Amino acid sequence: MSLTDVYASKSITISDRFPNENVNSEEVFIGNINKFRYITYLYFDLSSLEKLCKISSSKLVLFKSRTEEYCYDNYMRDKEYGIYVLKEYFSSLTNYNNMPQYDCTHEIKFIPNTNKIYTEIDISKIVKLWQEGILSNKGLMLTGNTWSSKPLIYGSSKNKDITLKPFLRVNYSTDDIFPSQVELECKYEIFPSVNEES
Repeated sequence: MSLTDVYASKSITISDRFPNENVNSEEVFIGNINKFRYITYLYFDLSSLEKLCKISSSKLVLFKSRTEEYCYDNYMRDKEYGIYVLKEYFSSLTNYNNMPQYDCTHEIKFIPNTNKIYTEIDISKIVKLWQEGILSNKGLMLTGNTWSSKPLIYGSSKNKDITLKPFLRVNYSTDDIFPSQVELECKYEIFPSVNEES
């Protein structure tokens, strides 16, 4: 079993506060701020791993970029957030009015740990569906599940501080793809050349 970290190659935040624009900065926002909804999209390029390895588990790791925002433990304790699979691509032109469609049947809920500087969520079931070809990897959508969800602020793929960039921690193996070598017994005979026979 091997382990690798795959950093997000794209990230963006949209909001109904500015429906024709987006947040394309060093931070991403998830949840609600002053009754406005904030949704974040992330993309991880897993093409090399999906073809050459068998992925056994995957955890999404997000680093808080403003630790002072997370001091309200009692407020955050029962606030759920959700991760969904995108059915369409997103880009730097994505906004609230043209947001991509998503698949709600494979939702993963999570509650952030206020005692840590990061949030870790197991999304193995989504990544396995990507690898098996059941779902297409067009990215993830992260959002608050209730209108009372306190905003979460994490580092984005564009963050200049590498320690704040989101990544997938992937456990994988190549045993089933590249089986171990097997010794084979071979027999051979040497025949005289045509010239020698003549």
